[in-house]
Amino acid sequence: MAPLTYHGGCDPSDMRLPHAVLEEGLAHASRVIGAAPGDRDHATRVIGLYGTLLRLTRLHDTAEDTLLWPRLRRRAPSAHRLLDRMEAQHGHIDGAALRAHTALASYRDKPGDRAGEGLALALQALHEVLVSHLADEERDLLPVAAERVAQYEWDWLAAYVLGHDLGSRPWLMVGLFWDQLASGQRVGLLGRLPDPVRRAWTDGGEQAYARFLAPLRPLLGPPRPLGTTLRAGPGR
Repeated sequence: MAPLTYHGGCDPSDMRLPHAVLEEGLAHASRVIGAAPGDRDHATRVIGLYGTLLRLTRLHDTAEDTLLWPRLRRRAPSAHRLLDRMEAQHGHIDGAALRAHTALASYRDKPGDRAGEGLALALQALHEVLVSHLADEERDLLPVAAERVAQYEWDWLAAYVLGHDLGSRPWLMVGLFWDQLASGQRVGLLGRLPDPVRRAWTDGGEQAYARFLAPLRPLLGPPRPLGTTLRAGPGR
């Protein structure tokens, strides 16, 4: 995708970061899950990775549902039909994510071939509806937000996601974001992390993430850093 440039109330181009994490993280689920059926260490990594991506899906969509859509409905009457479409797509994503959660629970209980195939199919279905929605959002919705939402309001979206429970391995979600940023852009991500999450990353989390993901990286493919620049924190 081409870089996004905006002139208005806010710069929403950082939305590309969670979008890229979800798109790339889910794209090769079948290959990742099927690489070592029955191997407990591999299953632990599969559960951790896709559990984190499902958590991000929920947090990302809930942030938009609660913090973004209502503001745009009040401020951009001409965008109501677009918002109706976005909300309908979120409904489809919620259904696909719920099915993926159920499949992940079955895989956690018995990580064999059958459960793995079910999980791969559920994640593939989620990926398909997500990719379509995220493309629509970047093309049609973000320009509206750029004109109608103040920068400090936009920054609340990232704060909502990063300020919630990121699971037993908070460094895993941070690492997925980290991989999508060039080295010179990463200071902005560190500046946005709540203190406990930042400490989890800097006090060994980066190394734990590298060890955890290393066996999966050949299956996922190399990360492709975005051209997105992150401010160091809300309003900065």
